Amino acid sequence: MNQALQAVIAKYDFITCRVPQFVPSGISDLDAVTGGIPKGRIIDVYGGEDAGKSALALALAKGNTLLLDAECKLAPSMARCGLYVMHPETLEDALNICRMAAVGFNTVIVDSLEALPLKPEQERPLMDFFLEYGDEYKKTREQLLSKALPVLSMELLACGCTLIVVNQLLDRDGVIYGNPEYSTGGRALPYYASVRLLVSRIEHIMKRGQVTGQIVKVSVVKHRFGQCFGSAKLALDYHTGRLCSRKEALV
Repeated sequence: MNQALQAVIAKYDFITCRVPQFVPSGISDLDAVTGGIPKGRIIDVYGGEDAGKSALALALAKGNTLLLDAECKLAPSMARCGLYVMHPETLEDALNICRMAAVGFNTVIVDSLEALPLKPEQERPLMDFFLEYGDEYKKTREQLLSKALPVLSMELLACGCTLIVVNQLLDRDGVIYGNPEYSTGGRALPYYASVRLLVSRIEHIMKRGQVTGQIVKVSVVKHRFGQCFGSAKLALDYHTGRLCSRKEALV
């Protein structure tokens, strides 16, 4: 067995076990639920509009971070040292940037997956979308992610770069029974993501009659290395764009 193992290692650089390394987010309530963010893995952050997904993604990012801001919505108050911003035009460009940036960055954020069109969509006249009804581009997007994520996940793991994907919740038409909400990208992203966090807004924070922030609930939908189905309530300050524990916001 030892000779066979040495032959495999010599040819394929075989590694017996990869112990996941966890990076604390710095938010005590969130770390108590997730145990930290696994390094070199894919993190799926999804939820409804204005729920605090981008703020959570930036709070989870550590070290040198590359933000692929497809929506061009980064507020100046949310910028920090070590944060680099790019504006890719298509999903293909964003995936290629992720693959190239994994070597030199600690974290790459894609914000958001729904805002990135495919190259055929970008080159097509807008009127064609009103004349034709079909889901050809939806299937093409899912097929592209199902082919790209297996390769990208192994390169991220080898480089130790964490990929945080911000995703939007959409509604299915004609659904009467069951949950009509679904996230973009099909089943590929939920499968290859090591951690999936569902972000939802609970209530607003009022101070002196003005809305200054909101209470955000972060639910752990999937965790390959820890316990699932836990949740933490955090506070988002609109002026600073910073997430903190709910107890800290009340002090």
